[in-house]
Amino acid sequence: MLIRSAAIVFACAGAASAQLINNGNMDSLAVGTPPDEQTAAGAWGFPANYITNLVAEPAANPTVFTIVPSSSFSPTTPGNSLRLINPAGGADNFHLPNLFTTPVTAAPGVRLRVAFDIWVDAANAGGSVYVGGDNGGGGFSNASDRGPQLTWLADGTLNYADGTATNNPIANYTSGAWQHVLLEIDTDARTYNLSWAMAGNPLTQIGTALPFRCPTPATVVNWDRFSFVQFGATSPVVSSALDNVSVTLLGGTCYPNCDGSTTAPILNVLDFNCFLNRFSAGDSYANCDHSTVAPVLNVLDFNCFLNAFSSGCP
Repeated sequence: MLIRSAAIVFACAGAASAQLINNGNMDSLAVGTPPDEQTAAGAWGFPANYITNLVAEPAANPTVFTIVPSSSFSPTTPGNSLRLINPAGGADNFHLPNLFTTPVTAAPGVRLRVAFDIWVDAANAGGSVYVGGDNGGGGFSNASDRGPQLTWLADGTLNYADGTATNNPIANYTSGAWQHVLLEIDTDARTYNLSWAMAGNPLTQIGTALPFRCPTPATVVNWDRFSFVQFGATSPVVSSALDNVSVTLLGGTCYPNCDGSTTAPILNVLDFNCFLNRFSAGDSYANCDHSTVAPVLNVLDFNCFLNAFSSGCP
């Protein structure tokens, strides 16, 4: 399937390094593994504080999240997927995280590239995905812990959530087909760019410098988890599947290493090309001097980048 292989291509593009998630491809996980509050499925499982705070799937209802053959809902798709199904509905909230192998601290030049495939069944919602960490709210709080948050509603719209808890429609999706999603998170600017495509179509950037789910000023500083969620009040009846999740650390702590390269010389002409491309695309990364007065991107950002490049990487 083209859309499934695309996740790997885009997650590894541009000499990226430091893959931060295990079991993003579900093929090595046992079919029928819940996960629920008692049993994990590889790296997909509920921390103890999720259980005490009632945001974990209870063991008495172990079929909301399950590892299934992908062919069980998409006959031509090989391998396994993580299924989210709650046909009965209800107001329960289930937050299933996958904790990073290495936590990431926000800093200038530190970016996270997150890619995944999602499938939403006809006449159902698809649930939500968010990326974040424990910033004082246990890892799931909407006040401090959630960065990018996306929701697939039953009306066929993909929405991003802002700090006021508003779901903003940003694309129309087709049910019964794979979708590919790519997020590039600027941990320092506390914004992210969103690219998206239906199966067989090229990725298109549909959102630039989008806000985090937690209120402004965004408090996500420590990044350590990717979460697949059912928000019962928003989309009580859900039926979807997740696969090919990757979380990649880009750029390290060296801002001018725009392309995230790791081969010497780390800073080279490709970083200038990368910066120019990002500037042309209106990418928040190119706001080197962190200005807030329009136009935010201007010649001062070129001067700033040149100075950072001249200073080198630590």
